[in-house]
Amino acid sequence: MKNGQYQFNGFFDVYGKVGIVGLYEGFVISVVALIVQRLVYLALEELYGSDDRGSTINRITTFAFSLFSTVVTYPIDTVRDRMAIASIFGAAYSSTWGAFSEIIFTEGFSALWCGLTVRIFLLFLIEFLYAARDFLAHLPFVRMALWKLKVDVIGK
Repeated sequence: MKNGQYQFNGFFDVYGKVGIVGLYEGFVISVVALIVQRLVYLALEELYGSDDRGSTINRITTFAFSLFSTVVTYPIDTVRDRMAIASIFGAAYSSTWGAFSEIIFTEGFSALWCGLTVRIFLLFLIEFLYAARDFLAHLPFVRMALWKLKVDVIGK
């Protein structure tokens, strides 16, 4: 918003002003971030994961793998977010590497991890919700209700 007015009036207005390249600013780095995060997670799961899917140890190791892969790939997410925000305000970076180097030179190396605490808190919240779902699914009256609804939350 500028001066109380929206900068764009819809998809076609954005397309007309910034073009197809402006719409996909940061798209490649988004794909790279997703691929790297999944590769790190799956490599850890393959190397150190357990075969016992219902155990508490498996839940803890899966959470640790998610946490580690998030921490490792968070700088890529920071660059992606900065590129998207910069393109909105008209100060686009020359490239992904240009954005990465400019963030490091102007704000320091630690700026790549700004906001990681919130992401870690979100991971803890998601893990808590999964654990609460599994706990509730083991209660007798919840099992009965789920059985009547023919929902298999617990697995076999």
